[in-house]
Amino acid sequence: MSEIPPSNFGAYTFLPWLRRGISTGVTAAEGPRATAKIRVSIEDQEETSIDLALYGPGEVAGIDPRVIIRTYPPPEVFNAEPNYFPLIEFDQPDMPWRYTPAPVESDRLRPWLVLIVLADGEYESREAILEEGALPAINVFSTENLPNLSQSWAWAHVQVTDFDAKNEKVAQIIETEPYRILSRLMCPRCLEPGMTYTAFLVPSFERGRLAGLNEEMDESVGGMAWESNGATVTLPVYYQWRFGTGEAGDFESLARRLRWRDVRGDVGTRKMDISELAGIPLIEASVDLEGALMLPSHQGDEWIVPGNVLLLSALQDRLNCPAKMLAEAGVERAVAPPLYGRWLAACDRLEIGIEPEKELIFLYELGRRAKRGPVRKFLDWMLESSQTPEPLWFHELNADPRFRVAASLGTRFVQEQQHQLMASAWEQVEGVLEINDKLRQAQLAREAATRIHERHIKP
Repeated sequence: MSEIPPSNFGAYTFLPWLRRGISTGVTAAEGPRATAKIRVSIEDQEETSIDLALYGPGEVAGIDPRVIIRTYPPPEVFNAEPNYFPLIEFDQPDMPWRYTPAPVESDRLRPWLVLIVLADGEYESREAILEEGALPAINVFSTENLPNLSQSWAWAHVQVTDFDAKNEKVAQIIETEPYRILSRLMCPRCLEPGMTYTAFLVPSFERGRLAGLNEEMDESVGGMAWESNGATVTLPVYYQWRFGTGEAGDFESLARRLRWRDVRGDVGTRKMDISELAGIPLIEASVDLEGALMLPSHQGDEWIVPGNVLLLSALQDRLNCPAKMLAEAGVERAVAPPLYGRWLAACDRLEIGIEPEKELIFLYELGRRAKRGPVRKFLDWMLESSQTPEPLWFHELNADPRFRVAASLGTRFVQEQQHQLMASAWEQVEGVLEINDKLRQAQLAREAATRIHERHIKP
């Protein structure tokens, strides 16, 4: 066996169907037999065309189990995870559509095979009363336990590994690298934990059902093998295996165990003391610090209120102190609380915007206390400001103590994990150095062309 070359086995392409050979010329609508138009000419005589009937599900007496390369869950495994759909895979990529007696419509093609999964008590076996030439069969007590055949096209597909659609053809992959392509049938049944099931590969067309049971049929027989009306149906079986599911333990099962209950109104919040913040006495000495999980009806405290104007002014002066000092020569430098997000926002100063509908309230409160120095200073700044500072998120983040707590936690995490985060960032921008080099070369070419134009062409 030749060695399989390395490939990008994490990249998959899924195709809705695949046909090869003469079946690509099927023109008849879904009916008893598929036909393809064949053009014939003999010794340069006038060309003529005929409709050739093709083999369909009614001519299939069974399949070779060696075409099946994998099933999920595996046979005789009784602790399978119940949150996955059962499936069966074939090494022949056109297998599910090879004998479908129908042309492709709107890129949808029903397979002539379908995978069904039944629990004990939903069927009975007919193996003991087989007729000569018939396949093993089962009596399904209700077709409501079977897939809806009008949607069978959605539960079959082709998988191609590392497929380059621009430079590769599917037919070429089948001939030279068949290990990269397969077909798959899935059963759209949600499994229950702690149950035993049997999966059956059965025909989806009525002619295939009758042929598998070795029953007589005429050329008018067509249509699907069953309807989802709750009736009883007998189905021949091409392949089957038995499996069971274990206890539920996936994320969905855990999420479904969650139950709501009444909690007190302050759940998800905690009081945060801000009486010493910026060294300014406050009317309200504490605020609600909000957590990740809160009541849907929770209404957060309004932080920018008239009673906190003194604090906002003092906080602004303290946070802006380093930037002001750097702008002046010979001034002693100082360390101040950080402005979170300053590099992303390209902003080194905090500006406190006032919502228009609250401006009169602020003016009244500030005017009442105008004799106090810090308030007068803040009032002058507010009167001079005619627009909301940008970016708004940066100023809201740094002016609200509750947001500053969250930003501080985020900053601490980045500091502790900076090496891992930087390594991950470089992995995500793989090739950025090469791209920047090409960008610089393009910039150089642009400038050189501009100079040549100005010195030689323009004169």
